Amino acid sequence: MRSLALALVLCAVSSGSLRAQEATSSCGEAVPVKRGDTLSTIAARCNLSEAAILRANPAIEGSADLQAGQQLRLRADGETLDRLGESVAGAAEKTGNVLSGIAQGINTQVQEALNDNPDVKRHLESFGNRIGLSDREPPKTVSVVPLSDASQSAVTVSASGLPSSRAVAIGAGTPGSAFEIIKRVETTGDGEVRADVELPDWLRTQDKAVFVITDTDGSVIGRSQPVSVAP
Repeated sequence: MRSLALALVLCAVSSGSLRAQEATSSCGEAVPVKRGDTLSTIAARCNLSEAAILRANPAIEGSADLQAGQQLRLRADGETLDRLGESVAGAAEKTGNVLSGIAQGINTQVQEALNDNPDVKRHLESFGNRIGLSDREPPKTVSVVPLSDASQSAVTVSASGLPSSRAVAIGAGTPGSAFEIIKRVETTGDGEVRADVELPDWLRTQDKAVFVITDTDGSVIGRSQPVSVAP
């Protein structure tokens, strides 16, 4: 029973511990995301851990969710930290015996390791989505084809299964880094998008790109596989 008791004590003080662990950023309370940024480049620039950035931005799962121009919070507010602490404490309350307490401890260690390596976590979650192990709805698949075989200056971006009659945005970026919004469109009544998109000059110099579709709140609801954009 000592393991269970220790787990409960640790969870009871988790909220305070999370507050104490919040480091001071050299960039202040927030930082604008630049084109091509990743969590690791922002963490290095602002003298923070990637885990601290994720705690402050619960909607972000990895570098591919970063949007150029957005203000990324660098310090979690009290409410966010309290929710994190309550989540840990709630998990402890469901621990009914020593074995489940030990299992919870192992799970916590794994989760902490994944939080310290967000891009690894995103790839694992993406794999889980593909084989049906996640209850989170994955982004819809976005199709990207060039408008002309002779030029890669423009592409046609299409997707289905999106919210109907909704203003959305099309973004693009290099794989595994921040994307930039390049066109705003509206879905059809059937939840489809089909739009011809001119590639910006900075994107034409890259070998590959990923195209995304974002909802009104900036969340990614559609994502393509990396596609070649080299001339």
